[in-house]
Amino acid sequence: MRPSSSKPSIRAAKPSANGGKAAGWKAGRKLPEAFFEPLDEQERVLKEADEKGDFHLLPDQEGWRTALRDAARLTLAKDRHISIRLATADVLALKKKAADLGIPYQTLIGSLLHQYVEGKIRAAF
Repeated sequence: MRPSSSKPSIRAAKPSANGGKAAGWKAGRKLPEAFFEPLDEQERVLKEADEKGDFHLLPDQEGWRTALRDAARLTLAKDRHISIRLATADVLALKKKAADLGIPYQTLIGSLLHQYVEGKIRAAF
């Protein structure tokens, strides 16, 4: 795995427009009680189990955490750079669709390619 760059990311350097607070949040305003209620049956069951003390730590929780972290790094590692020529109209359309989704267009392209190789979407020729 490559060492991370010492160069700060552009995204990290930009200050948040709302000071890092959640969208729609106003200082001094209390969230409604319903916000903290379980959203579905599974969450209700988990909340009740937690309140009863039915959750127990795994015997080797740190070992599990390390193993899962390593597996995630291997699975999610993006270690290959490619260069590709695309029509300007296609790039502009991709940028618009990515903006509508609120993600960078390179992320959208990578996601579409990944979904294709995983067989989740098909190409039509």
